[in-house]
Amino acid sequence: MARVYDQGIVVRGFPELLRAFQRIDPRANFGMSYELQRRLHNVGEHVAVASEGFITHATGRHGDPALPKLEETVRVSVTQNRSSVYSNSPYAAVQNFGGGPRAGWTRRGPHVQRSRASKWLNKGVASERAYVDAEFDGVLDWIEREWNQ
Repeated sequence: MARVYDQGIVVRGFPELLRAFQRIDPRANFGMSYELQRRLHNVGEHVAVASEGFITHATGRHGDPALPKLEETVRVSVTQNRSSVYSNSPYAAVQNFGGGPRAGWTRRGPHVQRSRASKWLNKGVASERAYVDAEFDGVLDWIEREWNQ
């Protein structure tokens, strides 16, 4: 059901399931949307905490509020059908993918070769696949319990 891609985990079928329940019984809104959002938030928080552990490069200046440590900038965003883990740090993508300044490798700025990039977010997502599978199996079990009541 859950599939790990390079940048995330895609769970397909929940919007279709919600629509199917609405077609069967228009009053079938027994908290599925809320439960799905709650589980998505749990999954996002779990992935965010796991991702922080894979940051290998020293980041941020100590005590500089303009450049906080990368671990402090990892955030979770949840919509009705999706959970996103991101960082609002200007150098998070460089740490994840690698890169350098636009002016060239001899200039000032973050220098992380692609081969040495930590891929911290990708590793965090991949490490939590079992948790995501278990969480969404739990959603299906919850839906079954609620529907049979």
